[in-house]
Amino acid sequence: MEGTVSLHDFAILPDGAFVAVRTLTDFKVTFPNGTAVTFNGSHDRVWTSGRGDNLATNNRYTFRGSMQGVSSTGRSFTQDITKPFIADFYCASQGYFARTYGTVELSALGGYPDRKRTVDYGSDSTKYDNTVTVSTFRRTYGVTAD
Repeated sequence: MEGTVSLHDFAILPDGAFVAVRTLTDFKVTFPNGTAVTFNGSHDRVWTSGRGDNLATNNRYTFRGSMQGVSSTGRSFTQDITKPFIADFYCASQGYFARTYGTVELSALGGYPDRKRTVDYGSDSTKYDNTVTVSTFRRTYGVTAD
């Protein structure tokens, strides 16, 4: 990995939640086979519960934002969080996905501008499982991790 990850614009909201912005600038991930993806963009990270008690398992975050990327083969894409996703670390501590709610959409796929893909983490932020729904321009898949 190379590039810049910065955490900035820290604030405490009126409801006590802590917010920061994470920005990736020319953040490149190179895979063992030599291919790579470079990301640019930012996400707001709102720490909605568990702050200040030193227990990582009750931390909960809400994420919003977008990224743009390009692969080493020249394929570009945009990743938008279209429904803010929630990461619940109690859920993760029980062996499930931390992301319990929200939708991420991949679009503007280089070479295939009308072929968006979505990843839906669910619509119930209190339901803990290892499933997501992935939709492409042709099909919808339920994906479960063991």
